[in-house]
Amino acid sequence: MSKTSTLREWNWRANPNNDIFKGYIQRSGLEQLIRCSYWNANKIVVSTFTERWHPKTNTFHMLFGVMTFTLDDVSSILGILVSGAMVALLEDDNDTNFKLLVNYLGVTDEEAIEQLHQYSDEYVSLSWLRARFSYVLDTDSEEHNMYSTKAYLLYLSGAQQD
Repeated sequence: MSKTSTLREWNWRANPNNDIFKGYIQRSGLEQLIRCSYWNANKIVVSTFTERWHPKTNTFHMLFGVMTFTLDDVSSILGILVSGAMVALLEDDNDTNFKLLVNYLGVTDEEAIEQLHQYSDEYVSLSWLRARFSYVLDTDSEEHNMYSTKAYLLYLSGAQQD
């Protein structure tokens, strides 16, 4: 089960005063990931697929035959673009991770250092992202809305990986 159940704690959908943030999320093209969380899934279907999964061949052995999902299938089903540059952690470059936090999330140098040192200078926790960026309103600066959007999308992609 992934951490997507904690997406509810961001509570941006229920707030009528954050249309700027909502617009950024919609334009990102990743909004469909929100609907792909475990709490939206049919547990019986997930369980059935899990029982029929063969990890060595990456196939599902169903009653009607063998079935394989391709990246194109995922793109078509979820409506998420799968083209473009891949995003990867820079595990060996602590200075770059620091600069990414400061430049793209707008945190202070001290806050970036504190968060990175908690996880060997490579990661930040999802709970920190949620606590730091989950409250955003239209009355906040455009810059804060952008930082919050980036943090939310980072959180969203990080929550999907479990």
